[in-house]
Amino acid sequence: MASKSNSSTGPRRRGLAWLTVARGRPLGFALLVLGVAAMILLDSGMQRGRRLQAFDFYQHLCPRLRVNDGVVVVAIDDASLASLGQWPWPRSRLAELVDRIQAQHPAAIAFDAVFPEPDRLSPRQQGRLLVKAGFADTAKILDSLPDYDQQFARAIAQAPLVLAVGALPEDPGLPPATPYQAPLLRSGADPAPFVPAPRALRDDRPRLR
Repeated sequence: MASKSNSSTGPRRRGLAWLTVARGRPLGFALLVLGVAAMILLDSGMQRGRRLQAFDFYQHLCPRLRVNDGVVVVAIDDASLASLGQWPWPRSRLAELVDRIQAQHPAAIAFDAVFPEPDRLSPRQQGRLLVKAGFADTAKILDSLPDYDQQFARAIAQAPLVLAVGALPEDPGLPPATPYQAPLLRSGADPAPFVPAPRALRDDRPRLR
């Protein structure tokens, strides 16, 4: 009977010894792998929907406090168009917009738009049309009013503002000696052989590296 008891308790002791190896860490790791595999295999659309519902519930219960948004998009939405009129707005209004944003001391302001031509809504531009139509006296009155492009330029000069630059393959209206562009910061290989090079953007000055 003693030998039979010793033979039956041997495998049991070996199993208990395996559980106690490294304080049971191998068993814990094996259970973790099995649990992750089960979650991946059993994951379904219904479970994902429940997780999203639980997340929404936690957000309503204890919403995250916004300390710094980093980037703020000033969108021209339907409500803005209904209140201020159709786009494009006169650049006097854009100057006002820049001034109001600048009052909040942003690190930088960027316009996702190109302004290739003078503002046709500016009084000076309207005056030129009136001169062609034979209303020179009225045109003189409009010329005495503030120019919207100048207002916009002053607002840009006082703010850390970035504007987009667009160019055509040939720009006959640009004088050859016009200082059109700012120095470029380039890192890595030279991309010039792979991009178009309009005449208005050609520059032989050394780049910053």
